[in-house]
Amino acid sequence: MSLGFEHLWVLLLLPAGLLPLFTRPAPVLAHPALGLVPRDRWSRLWAAAVPLVPVAAITAAVVALAGPYRPAEEVERVGRGAQIIVLLDRSRSMDEPFYTRSQPAVPLMAMPRGESKGAVARRLLSEFVSGRREDMYAMIAFSSRPIVVLPFTRKQDMVQAAIGAGGVGGGLAETDVGVGLNEALRLFDHRPFLGSRIILLVSDGATRIGPIAQEALSRRLRRSHVVLYWVYIRTRNSAGLDEEPLDGGAQGPPQQALHRFFVDTGVPYRVYTAEDRDALKRAIADVGRLQRLPIRYRERHPRRDLSGRLYGLTAILVGALILVRLSLIREW
Repeated sequence: MSLGFEHLWVLLLLPAGLLPLFTRPAPVLAHPALGLVPRDRWSRLWAAAVPLVPVAAITAAVVALAGPYRPAEEVERVGRGAQIIVLLDRSRSMDEPFYTRSQPAVPLMAMPRGESKGAVARRLLSEFVSGRREDMYAMIAFSSRPIVVLPFTRKQDMVQAAIGAGGVGGGLAETDVGVGLNEALRLFDHRPFLGSRIILLVSDGATRIGPIAQEALSRRLRRSHVVLYWVYIRTRNSAGLDEEPLDGGAQGPPQQALHRFFVDTGVPYRVYTAEDRDALKRAIADVGRLQRLPIRYRERHPRRDLSGRLYGLTAILVGALILVRLSLIREW
């Protein structure tokens, strides 16, 4: 175990701990018949040990003043889980409420306001994280630009706070999944491959990714050895990912083009279409049952101050000396 000192020069005072050994002994009590006093081995040992108590007290106090500490260290652990990046869409459309197909077709302004898609997604993600405590999480919120809300960590309180922070403020109009994915892959760069890597994309749509950007992104996805899950929150009256384009175009809506791009990358990919709260809950629950593989990770322990323990030991030893002093026999 490594040990450091904040004020190393204070240890030069350690010889002062030997001073109690050079003090005058306790006064000798006269007894009229010493032959009648039995030999007590334990009393002799006690008499020899009592002078060592102030030695230990002074030594503990000096070491405590030197500021001992255990340096920060990294410990490698093995668990079962994955490295998961939550890529959360923060576009303006995620602030709209869920509308299922069973609802009547009414003008958008006349629809009743309910819990937004983003709020439901964050609540279910919070439950998802609570059920997978051995995973490592990072979180990125994106619209037209990505924001790394949280780097990789296993601390549940930090992950839950990051998910809650995803709802601060209003979303922007654009949804650029490409920049979000590039930022997610950047978090895996220069990071050792320690287990299963997952990018969990939660989005209700996308802008188109150009051919050159698609080629570069496809190479990065394959090189990073990631598993891609897309929880597609379907917007009311929008085309499904596998349906024929409503406009008759060759490419179809952006979400269909993005889905085909993910399929063509060759990386492990699975998509879940969520049209309401229950479907979104089932999709996230299904992801939670997957990818529980062995994972190696390094856990960093912060520096630990040891002065408090030594001050406590000093107080105990001083208290013992006071009790010994009070119990001395000064006369027969």
